[in-house]
Amino acid sequence: MMPSLRLRHRSRRFLLAAAVIALVTVGAAVTLCVLLTGGSHGTRVTADNISRRFRACLITSDPDQPAARASWAGLQEAARTDAVNSQRIVTPASARTAKELLPYVDSLVQRQCGLIVSAGPRLDQAIAQAAEAQPAQRFLTTGSPVGLPNTTALPDPTSADVAAAVRAASRPRSAPARSPAHGS
Repeated sequence: MMPSLRLRHRSRRFLLAAAVIALVTVGAAVTLCVLLTGGSHGTRVTADNISRRFRACLITSDPDQPAARASWAGLQEAARTDAVNSQRIVTPASARTAKELLPYVDSLVQRQCGLIVSAGPRLDQAIAQAAEAQPAQRFLTTGSPVGLPNTTALPDPTSADVAAAVRAASRPRSAPARSPAHGS
């Protein structure tokens, strides 16, 4: 009777050990999957522009206001007639301060928008902060002038004004003309 009791006891230990090993293996596999598929929140994501077309983006807090409607119509016109992709985001009504709106503006920088058009006075401060932090990024605001070299103010814009600004921004910047060498 003793040998069978020992055998049962060993079988239970074996099953318990197998269950523990299986749980540890599954836990390690799940942890590895989470880490490999984006468990790291510190990574900065940028959107690739696979079409290689110029990207113009509108950000507004109210798409029904006249400046937002004119700006969006201008972006769409530029997209129809030129090699331009146009995008629009509407910020939530709950975002009112520059601190709350800045992440939305920064998301357009990360999307590699060549020109960011803002429509709405609530966005003026966020645009000013983004323009200061991103001197290579071009901004067009329908609100108050920001006073930075990478921003243009266009109060009371028409769709033609915005389309012309998008077309101008979408043209490749030409290199400064070289003066001929003297004394040769």
